[in-house]
Parts: sequence; structure tokens; C-alpha cells
Amino acid sequence: MGKKKQFNISGIYHDLTVKIVSKKWMKSRFKDKENVTLGCYENIEGEIYVARELTSEVKKHTVYHEISHHILDTLAAVEDEETRCDLLGSYLMKLTQDRELIEKSLSSED
Repeated sequence: MGKKKQFNISGIYHDLTVKIVSKKWMKSRFKDKENVTLGCYENIEGEIYVARELTSEVKKHTVYHEISHHILDTLAAVEDEETRCDLLGSYLMKLTQDRELIEKSLSSED
């Protein structure tokens, strides 16, 4: 595998690690999953994988798509709607704070 770049962003309960990897590496690592061509989210490890070959805009969209999996997985475990909304509101505020870091980290890959 070639050089793997990574950076951390806020998660709901713990930080998430975003790893920029090749499509070839991702396909070999996630053989058992369907449609792993752009990115993947691993809930247990709190890791997001994004294909290096994508443009900055597609990488950004893919990161936010995978973050959405993180949000949905976390909120699914919470029964109370008010608590889910509090968690989501707090996390959206964190993402707003991390936006510049995310975009800078992804654009430096091009």
C-alpha cells in the first residue's frame, strides 16, 4: 500500500479518524461490503476511509456521507427524541467548527 494520509475530526462520543487510501486498497480491505468504491465508515474503530483518487469536492461529499453513517448509527441507539435532537444539534455545531480542517485536509490531497 502507498502512503496513507489521515486526520482526526470530532465524532459524537469520540473522535473519528479519516484515512485517505487508494481505491485498490479499499476494495481489498472491504471485499465483503458492497459498493465500497468511494469511501467506507467503520463504526467500531471510528474510522472513515476515502479514496485518494477522487476530486476534492467528491472527497468532501464522501466524508460527509460517511459522517452521516456515524450520526445515524449513534442516534439509532438513543430512544428519546429530545436526547437524539440534543446530540445531533451538538454534533452539527462540532462539524461546523471542524469544517475548515476537513476541507483543508482534503484539498491538500490534490
